[in-house]
Amino acid sequence: MRSLSNVLVVVILCGLAQGQSIGINFNSGRDLGAQLSSDEVAGHPDVAQDNWNNTNGFASGNEANLLGANAGALVDSSGDVTGATVTWAAN
Repeated sequence: MRSLSNVLVVVILCGLAQGQSIGINFNSGRDLGAQLSSDEVAGHPDVAQDNWNNTNGFASGNEANLLGANAGALVDSSGDVTGATVTWAAN
């Protein structure tokens, strides 16, 4: 498994059909090379997933700060755009 220096968070949303999850990879502004590709699987073996959403490394933001094929929109573990939103703030 790939070693990441950034924080990986999986948000499980009970309301999504078929129990899909949303994974957000909070990148560091110092190392945007730590992005996860859409076909890369990461997470605990019992809940590992692909189709991660990568942030642009800003300390705070929302879904507008997401990178990738669906920039600005959260996708679930099946790759579908969800309409969900996210906001974060960190030091």
